Amino acid sequence: MSGRGEEHLRPRVGTTGTAGPWNLMPGRGFQPALPESPREGSCRPTFPVMSVAAHSWAKPRWTMLVRVTGHAASLMTRVYRYLLVAAAAIAVVLLWRYVLTVIAVLAGLFIIAWTWRVVAQTAAVLRFRAAYPVKNLLLVYSNSPHWQRYVEETWLPRWGERAIVLNWSERHTWRRSPDVALFRAFLGGGGFAREYNPAAIVVPPTGRRVRIVRFWRAFRDFKHGKDRLLRQAEADLQSALDALPARPDTPHAPNADASSVQRR
Repeated sequence: MSGRGEEHLRPRVGTTGTAGPWNLMPGRGFQPALPESPREGSCRPTFPVMSVAAHSWAKPRWTMLVRVTGHAASLMTRVYRYLLVAAAAIAVVLLWRYVLTVIAVLAGLFIIAWTWRVVAQTAAVLRFRAAYPVKNLLLVYSNSPHWQRYVEETWLPRWGERAIVLNWSERHTWRRSPDVALFRAFLGGGGFAREYNPAAIVVPPTGRRVRIVRFWRAFRDFKHGKDRLLRQAEADLQSALDALPARPDTPHAPNADASSVQRR
């Protein structure tokens, strides 16, 4: 070997030789340079070779751009999040204000309606008691074929001496009387009222708590040959009447005639 060692074997940049031109590739050392255009019949693709200076200049710029974009996106996300939280808080405050207002109005209306009902019921009981001192029962029925005959043949002889009778079928002839006011206050009679005919209202001698016994379901089963509910309702009415304290001016007529019953 010559004294120059292997330096004569190292290719020079840009030189041509048997192996063709050579270029210094970043991180790869000396590599054979590809021609600018593919030779005829060659399958090797062409690609631009970036120099070391260009590569080292582009990487920091691209990294800086990515970092700036990432910080901006994070900042916008936080801004949107804070705006959404603020909007939700404002909406909740406004919504609860209206909700509380509606609740307060409904509660006020309910209290007014409940107070009006209590006052009307108390007044109706006092008027009935003052108008009929010897009566403590209000019977309501109608001319229905399912119960008219039974009421007139069974109830009126049994409880007629202590009852005021209202006929729902003749309500167009009713006047503003204490018994009608008692019926309206506790049974309603139409609209949202339920099972108000036939029915009985037991009025105690003191206080405003009355006892209401409804017979509509009982007569519904009775017309089909089932009398259990009817017997049970009649027993409840009789027990409510027996529980009332006796009045000294109440006549004792266990078998009153139906013609002597006070009707409205």
